Amino acid sequence: MKILRIGCLKRSETMDTEELLLRAMLLLEIAEEESDKTNLKKSIDICSEAIKIDPSPQAYSLLATAMLKLDNKSEAKNNFNHVLRLIQNKPIEQRTKEDYVAAITAENELDKLGINPEKSTSQKFAMQALNRGILTRNRK
Repeated sequence: MKILRIGCLKRSETMDTEELLLRAMLLLEIAEEESDKTNLKKSIDICSEAIKIDPSPQAYSLLATAMLKLDNKSEAKNNFNHVLRLIQNKPIEQRTKEDYVAAITAENELDKLGINPEKSTSQKFAMQALNRGILTRNRK
């Protein structure tokens, strides 16, 4: 149902910024659901549409994760690196919990792939989030 309503929007229709961001968030929720159901190609298409509206770190992270599940390591690497660039260019005081989660995911996945170019900073965002009190350590 959600997809039909999203797909009905004509390019000629105008939306204000708030509506566009809401639409991008909805698209990411649907993409995540599709990815969880292993409908990865659909998830990738939906992520790509969301990125056109709002090129957020979260959208690129979800896209990269889907690409990785399809064993497209090159595209996954490109998208995870894009996540890191987006967040590095955002002032620290404006970074959200969601930004840090996307960055930490990117750092960890690039490390697993053995392609993180900045080995010395592979936990940079995790440490920043902890130091700022945005995330806490999971203690068992």
